[in-house]
Amino acid sequence: MKKLRPIDWVAMPITFLVALGIYLFLGGPFGLGQLLVIAAIVVVGYPLMVWWINTMKRKTSQQ
Repeated sequence: MKKLRPIDWVAMPITFLVALGIYLFLGGPFGLGQLLVIAAIVVVGYPLMVWWINTMKRKTSQQ
């Protein structure tokens, strides 16, 4: 099993909460379309969140 990096403990919950918020915004009970939207957000959002956190770390370390 792959060991989780410390950044994963930040990126995963944030990505999940964003997907959950969008799910609730779309209207509640699970439908196939909503599940596909949530899956797409998690699949695309997780790498974006990791990239954003790494970018912020680099900017703060340069100052």
